[in-house]
Amino acid sequence: MNEQHGLRDIAVMVLRFLLHLIVSTLGVGVAAALLAFSVVVPLHPFFPFLDSRRASWILTETPYFPLQIMVGLLWGFQLSRRYRHRVMMWTWIVPALTVLFFILFVPLPHVIVSGVEITKAEHFFGWACLPQNHCFQQVPLTLMLYSAAAYSIGAFLARMIPTQSNRT
Repeated sequence: MNEQHGLRDIAVMVLRFLLHLIVSTLGVGVAAALLAFSVVVPLHPFFPFLDSRRASWILTETPYFPLQIMVGLLWGFQLSRRYRHRVMMWTWIVPALTVLFFILFVPLPHVIVSGVEITKAEHFFGWACLPQNHCFQQVPLTLMLYSAAAYSIGAFLARMIPTQSNRT
């Protein structure tokens, strides 16, 4: 009976991890897009420079994806406060291993920015490999890594900062 209980616990932990992995990568990206378009586009009549192109630029052409990082931090923090799943702090590992695999083993297209070919690491990190430089393949992987890392950091911070009920 203990063996069945142990297998069930492992299955529940794996399912929780997969759920948090989806939320921390795809969920954060979708939520950031909804946030960007729901804030930027309605302001267009008052601020003509704010349009759907600007929202798209905020989401995919801003290095280090600050909106997705902010959403990931907040979601990770709030969901960790609510559910306290330890697996939340490890969602960054799958995207990190994926990016590492691509850097080490996948031949990437040659991209030249300002007359200089960018390195494999620059395909994923920094200012060089963005859609405006015709470097599209790596944006989703990097975005998922940053989102999941922010989600994990948010979950970690939620565990480190005591709640009101814990202080009393």
